[in-house]
Amino acid sequence: KKRTRATPEQLAILEDTFKTNTSPNSKVREALAEKVNMSERSIQIWFQNRRAKMKAMQKHQTSVSQPQPQPQQFTPPQEFITPAFNNNNNTLVSVISCETLTIGTWRRILTMSSPTDLLCY
Repeated sequence: KKRTRATPEQLAILEDTFKTNTSPNSKVREALAEKVNMSERSIQIWFQNRRAKMKAMQKHQTSVSQPQPQPQQFTPPQEFITPAFNNNNNTLVSVISCETLTIGTWRRILTMSSPTDLLCY
């Protein structure tokens, strides 16, 4: 069976109904079908597709409007921490051996010029 598109008039009636009732029962669908001259099954599918469209739009809006996640505070395992000390600002600093730190596929390489060149606050 060939697909027929809803006319602008039919769409206006369906959209108006959707604003007040996103999931009409069979009696409401039957009444709508008569009113817009479509089959009850077509009405049912239209509402199903319209709900899916609304859900996708909401998902897109929340993914666009969500703030970027804040970086997680890193707490290294105790065996990797040398004793903590305070710097000039009285900030607690932990020195982590460069040999033990791996981030993804990136790895720190210990150099003799600066064995503690990475500080995590």
